[in-house]
Amino acid sequence: SAASDVYKRQAMETLQALKTDYPKDYRVYKWLAFVQGEIDLKNGASYTKSLEYYTTAVELYRTVQASGMYDPQMDELNRIAAKNWQ
Repeated sequence: SAASDVYKRQAMETLQALKTDYPKDYRVYKWLAFVQGEIDLKNGASYTKSLEYYTTAVELYRTVQASGMYDPQMDELNRIAAKNWQ
């Protein structure tokens, strides 16, 4: 829907700003990957950008994971990426 597209665009703008402020926070890239994946799915685009965000999220998450933190949303993102973005 048009409203959904507006929300996705606003989410991307907010996330891009957060990426500038928090370049090492995996959570920003996690959500960029989720939102970009939805946009790519709707537009029938390649998932190149989604995969870039996903790869960065995974790399940054490894450091956090090593300190004992667990994020179940990363499991969900891994499933989506493996199933849809390869």
